Amino acid sequence: MSSPKLLVPEPVIQDRQFTKPLMCGPGPCDLLPSVIEALTKPVISPLCDEYHEVMADIRAGIQYIFQTRSPLVLPISGSGHSGMETIISNLIAPGEILLIPARGIWDDRAYNMATRYGIRTEVIKKAAPWATFTLEDIEPALKEFRPAGLFITHGDSSTGSLQSLKGLGDLCHK
Repeated sequence: MSSPKLLVPEPVIQDRQFTKPLMCGPGPCDLLPSVIEALTKPVISPLCDEYHEVMADIRAGIQYIFQTRSPLVLPISGSGHSGMETIISNLIAPGEILLIPARGIWDDRAYNMATRYGIRTEVIKKAAPWATFTLEDIEPALKEFRPAGLFITHGDSSTGSLQSLKGLGDLCHK
């Protein structure tokens, strides 16, 4: 029995030469020479001791950056979106409330993720989408809704705004 004729010929794929563009946006972006060098190192497996040693170093760095002694720091190998999904889906249970002071696409994503998991969401907004929230803006919603969690975006690339986080931890504990 003969094989059927292929309707689409096999493609000819060749190496391409290109001029590297200068990328200055939030992503993709240019890599530091040290990062490019690190990409030439051997890939290690999560089954190797070296992998766990590297993860311990990363956790120690995160503890230093955020000045926390908590052993629960989560280095996540993935995009910011995957980190958001990890935290929302594991720390807030279906039926619990997540408060979202919303001002950009990251907060919209958090809302969509939370509602997919059956988490009740309460959203507060400012008149201007790039405006940030004060403690006085957030406190009444915390008192009213008594959420299990607060999702707030620090640096929002869609609006170019930088949200102050100072005092939020104390406000949530209060």
